[in-house]
Amino acid sequence: MRATMLTAFLMVILLAGPAIADGQFKAIDFGIKGGINLTNLEMDPKLEVQDPPSEVDMENYLRFGGGVTLGLNVTPTFGLDLDVLYMMKGAKAEYTVINDDFGECTVKDYFELNYIVFKPMIRLAFVPHGTTPYILAGGEIGYLVSTANPYDWECQQQSGSDEEDLDNVTDFDFGVNFGAGLELAAGTTSIIIEGHYSLGLTNVYDAGEDDDSDQSIKTRGIYGFVGVRF
Repeated sequence: MRATMLTAFLMVILLAGPAIADGQFKAIDFGIKGGINLTNLEMDPKLEVQDPPSEVDMENYLRFGGGVTLGLNVTPTFGLDLDVLYMMKGAKAEYTVINDDFGECTVKDYFELNYIVFKPMIRLAFVPHGTTPYILAGGEIGYLVSTANPYDWECQQQSGSDEEDLDNVTDFDFGVNFGAGLELAAGTTSIIIEGHYSLGLTNVYDAGEDDDSDQSIKTRGIYGFVGVRF
């Protein structure tokens, strides 16, 4: 076992050696990133409205997120990014209901799930230095920190807004991520531009003990980040 570990360590040193020698290689780097999340919820069966009876499609909801990233670089073109981010997820929907007092009303419904997300991502660059395009792949573990269900309604002569809690959401969300980025060297730092696609694998609907529903809700998101590496 020790011989195997020593061999692996020496291979890493030999692969990284040329880059270390010319002063371009950082074994560890730290960064910050932030941006948008074009998020949605895959709901099966779909959201149902009782009056008039209809099924409602979830729509993309533009939200935000950001945090810190730690880069563990094995060679100039291969490494591991460990992101810890605050990510806003969810979806929105718009539908019509019939109210006994106000008649036909339009409702805009927002489903907001906010997570602390840990994202370990393998990073593979196409060139070792300078303007560096790269691809990313890995996992995502999200811990739910808050939820909200704000909604706006507008009837023929009345309008208003209100908010409810979403108490039927699981604490954790697990998924996979794929993405690509571009790193632009700027002296001892660099600018990063990234796009990720997040595919949630967990049913985040918490049915509870007395709920025999077969409802399934899974998160989806397209992240766009801009950041700095040090």
